[in-house]
Amino acid sequence: MPDQRIKIKSPTVAFERPGEGGKIIHIPAGSKIRVIGEESDGNKLVSVEWNNRNVSMFARDLVDRGEPISEGDGSADVLRRD
Repeated sequence: MPDQRIKIKSPTVAFERPGEGGKIIHIPAGSKIRVIGEESDGNKLVSVEWNNRNVSMFARDLVDRGEPISEGDGSADVLRRD
């Protein structure tokens, strides 16, 4: 899953890391994210990059609320909100 690009189909949440404030962030539908890697904390969290920020999301939310982006459909702007 690392380095996979995903478009969020319905609003969901992400979490800042505790050292960066630990806030809940709302990710709007249409946002594009890039999976950075899996976290090893046992909570099934995935590290992602969104809107030039590194945040954590539940893996289940990516499966249920996201769709993979192929290389040829505008994924160059993957880190910006639509």
